[in-house]
Amino acid sequence: MADTEVVTAQLQIAGYEDIDFERIDAKVLVGRASMPKTTAIPSDFAAPDL
Repeated sequence: MADTEVVTAQLQIAGYEDIDFERIDAKVLVGRASMPKTTAIPSDFAAPDL
């Protein structure tokens, strides 16, 4: 992630005002803890014609 100065400039260009950042230290889970090994495709699934 970019530093606060860069993000502030981007938000100002987009029209935002009174921009403030607050640091929050928390555990974050991105994605899933376990992924299935296979993915089922429904039998009535039809791929689009290209």
